[in-house]
Amino acid sequence: MMKLLPDQRLPRTAGELLNRAGINTIYVGKTGYAAAQNYMILQVGMNS
Repeated sequence: MMKLLPDQRLPRTAGELLNRAGINTIYVGKTGYAAAQNYMILQVGMNS
């Protein structure tokens, strides 16, 4: 299963469409890492 962890650069409507298409999409802002450095966000994505 494909998973995406997009940040604020991807419109939320695009994330909703991806979810409907079967791609698990969770926004970084919903994980509590909205202000984190990219390497931290990458680790979150790799561990989930």
